[in-house]
Amino acid sequence: MLRQLELRASARELLLAPPVSNDQLGMYFKYNNSLIGSHPGNPTLEAISEEILRRYAQDPTFYDVRPDPDLQPMEFNAYARRLSRLTGPAVLNDVIDQQLPSLRQLRELCVLVISPLRDLHQTLDLSKFVKLVHSQLPLGKLAEIGHAHSWRTA
Repeated sequence: MLRQLELRASARELLLAPPVSNDQLGMYFKYNNSLIGSHPGNPTLEAISEEILRRYAQDPTFYDVRPDPDLQPMEFNAYARRLSRLTGPAVLNDVIDQQLPSLRQLRELCVLVISPLRDLHQTLDLSKFVKLVHSQLPLGKLAEIGHAHSWRTA
C-alpha cells in the first residue's frame, strides 16, 4: 500500500492522517499523532520536541500518579487531557497552528466540509479540497488510527 501512495512534503512539512475527534482527550477535529510522515531533520518535529520539553518542565509531577481508568474514570479523563497537552495530539496541533498555516487551514476546511452548510460547493471548490486532502493527509489511506488507545496503558 505504501508504494502506491505518492508522499510529497517539504523539509518542514508533515504528512498526516485526516483530523479525528476523541472526547476523552478533549480533541475535536484535530490531527492525531499516531502517524506522522516527515523528512529527516524536520525543524517542525524539533519544535514539537522542544514544546514537549517546555510543557513537561511546567508539569514535572505528571508521571508520578496515573489514575486507573476503571476505578477512577473522572481522574483518568483529566489525566488523559493532561497527557494530550504534554505529549500528545494537543502539542502537535498547537505547533502546527504556529508553524504550518497550510495544515491548520486544511484542518479548518475539513471541519467546514462536515458542517451543515447549504451550497458548500459555492464556498469551497470540493475537487481542489479532495486533491489537497490526498496530497497533504495521505496517511489515512495507509493505516486506520484511533482504535488502539495505547495512551490508556502507557
